[in-house]
Amino acid sequence: GNCGFMMYYQCFARHIAQVPVFMSALIQAATMAAAMEPADRVLILTANAATLQPGKDKLLLESGIQMTNSEKFLIRGCEKLAGFDAVANAERVDTIRVQKAIS
Repeated sequence: GNCGFMMYYQCFARHIAQVPVFMSALIQAATMAAAMEPADRVLILTANAATLQPGKDKLLLESGIQMTNSEKFLIRGCEKLAGFDAVANAERVDTIRVQKAIS
């Protein structure tokens, strides 16, 4: 999948699938944490931080991160970036406009 929110379905998909399933890039969190220095942090960019943040610990736990390590993962939303409102409206994102807003 290409959306962190799909991680909510990872456990269900894993139990019903006959092949490996990766519903979200967040499934890589455990691998990343193992390769990081203790003081390193990972920035998770999401369409809406307020929506993803409350489930952060559960999502990380399901990807293999112990709750004590969840502070390594910072969640920041892109919802206020110029042009990114298209995501919430299920419209085509003007990537050039969004990239300029990030710069």
